[in-house]
Amino acid sequence: MDKFAFRKGCTYSTVLVDVEAGRVVDVLPDRTSETFGTWLTEHPWGSPASSTRTSTQ
Repeated sequence: MDKFAFRKGCTYSTVLVDVEAGRVVDVLPDRTSETFGTWLTEHPWGSPASSTRTSTQ
């Protein structure tokens, strides 16, 4: 799971990736926990393994 924006300064979305298969599983319209929780409820086989965070140091 990672967040991204199509253009700088725009609303962020969330991309869910199957790291083992190397493929995008889904793209969520925002990065809220509610949206992600709803997605997990609809896809109970999904199990988040990691989230990438970039440091701004």
